Parts: sequence; C-alpha cells; structure tokens
Amino acid sequence: DTERWLLGFENNGVLGRGWSSSIKTRRVSDSEYLEDLDSNLSLGKPQHLLSTGSVNYSGAVWRHRIGMDRYQTLDPNITDPDRPHHRQPFTYTSAYAQWRGLDLNFNGSWINYAHDNAVNGHRMDIYPSLSKTFGSAGWYSTSKLGVRHTQYELNDLQTTNELSPSRTTAIASVDSGLIFERS
Repeated sequence: DTERWLLGFENNGVLGRGWSSSIKTRRVSDSEYLEDLDSNLSLGKPQHLLSTGSVNYSGAVWRHRIGMDRYQTLDPNITDPDRPHHRQPFTYTSAYAQWRGLDLNFNGSWINYAHDNAVNGHRMDIYPSLSKTFGSAGWYSTSKLGVRHTQYELNDLQTTNELSPSRTTAIASVDSGLIFERS
C-alpha cells in the first residue's frame, strides 16, 4: 500500500503600514485522492488545485500585489499541453486619485507564464483612464476615456511566429441613469 495525503494550508498575514501577505496551497498525493475520499471537504471534483502566494500593499492611492501561482492537474484526461500555465511571478498595480473633479485610474499587470510543453513568455497590460461624473439628486452621467495597451514577449513558439504581439485600444464610454423614488 502507498501512503496518500492531502496538504491544505492557508495564511493571511498583516505586516503593517499597508503591507500584507497571503499563502494558499492545496496539494494531493495522487489524482484520485479527492475522488476516493469523497468526504465533506467541500472541494468538489476540481480539475486543478491552485497553490498561490503573494505580498500585497494597499495605500491611499496605490495598491500592489506580487506573487506566484502553480497548479496541480488532477484530471488525467487533460493532456500536458492543455494544462494551465504557472504564473511565476506576477504583479498587479492599481491606483485611484481625484484631481480637479476628475477620477484618475490606473490598472496594470506584468505576468510571466511558464509551462513545460507550451508557449512561455510574459505579458504586460496597462490601462490608464480618467472619468468625470455629472448629476444631481435624480440623475447622473459618467463619461470615461482610457487607453489599454497589452504587450507579449513569447518564446518556445509552436503555433505562431510572432514573438511580440501587442494591441493598443482607445476606450470611451458614457454611463447614465435616472433615480426614481416611490412615495
């Protein structure tokens, strides 16, 4: 008989001055472990188990997260090239501020994708935007302008010859509404 096991660990820590940490891992000894156990673990029958860890910062304007993700594939029918990429490392940044009646937003990420049998590389995605809300007690209208740019740097190509695909998209939107009260 072989030894079988389930490892589950979760920890959220407060490091002080806006800094925190987060670790969550789930691993099993073999792909049939959860199916054979079939108990009240409330894990269901997942195809993959995620292990992730990050260090986070949250301030008045900026928020940052840097970490790593790895997956254990449990479904034996998922072939190796179709298994998820590991994100090692990743970083997310966002900011929000108000200036002269405008809402200024920034969202950005940089992710390094790793896989044994698929395309590897990294992606940078940035999306700065500004918006302005007008209105009164019975209505509002928010106009928003932004630009989103995504850039890839790829290697181990198997299906495409483009090493650095990118896109840049201008985004404009208007969100309006009326507020009715019943008396």
